[in-house]
Amino acid sequence: MVAWRIVVFGLVFSIVGYAHVQGANDVPTYQQPLYEFYQLVEKSEDMKLNEWRIRLRDERVHAKVSTKKDFINFASSFEKNGWGKMSLTTEGTEWKAHFTYVRPSGITESLQFFVYPTPSQNGSTHLVTYEVFGTNGSVIESNIVDELVEERIHELDMEDSTTYVQIQANDRSTSKDIEKRAQAWIHQLGAETVEALKEESFVSYSAYNPDWTPYIETNGTRMNIQVAIREKQGMGTGTTLTIGTPIITTEY
Repeated sequence: MVAWRIVVFGLVFSIVGYAHVQGANDVPTYQQPLYEFYQLVEKSEDMKLNEWRIRLRDERVHAKVSTKKDFINFASSFEKNGWGKMSLTTEGTEWKAHFTYVRPSGITESLQFFVYPTPSQNGSTHLVTYEVFGTNGSVIESNIVDELVEERIHELDMEDSTTYVQIQANDRSTSKDIEKRAQAWIHQLGAETVEALKEESFVSYSAYNPDWTPYIETNGTRMNIQVAIREKQGMGTGTTLTIGTPIITTEY
């Protein structure tokens, strides 16, 4: 559980044997959690949305993308289609390309490709991570996000992707009982607490909602919701709330 406190996007996908994501083929399952997370924040007078985020991850073997030239040509095709190149690395045997697409609606898309050799399969493993995020909650209640994600799923051939959803908000409540607030939010999401990590100014709870298909198994127990609350440092009051399913995939 402690290892989840500083979760790096690429790292969480490389963990082997610690957790296993189930229900990965049902990509549209991001819709209900995202909406419920947003409603949790929207209905509270003390909370203000900071950011929402959807991530998709897909790993496959590509025998054709096996040379640097292949990878560069592959990456170049996205630049031609309007994606802005953030980085392209082809040093050594592991290659990476990162692109972003900023939309007028305030939505940002991020697309990353990782290629590394898999000698046992006579080819290379191709890891694709796509994420869309923004600070405007109103688009969650519209069809804008759903249509965009479904379009990218088909474009990138990510129908079998694993999906991660999360929201972060500022909680301006004057209550100091962050454990009680975390448990209340878990209850509102229809989940049961599985385990918890507690410190002086930080708590992280894992919980399970049986109505949500994707889940992670840890120590033989299912979980698909993670709630983290950290008290702000310095002057003033308030905390930062981060909620993710099946886990949080950014630093919190």
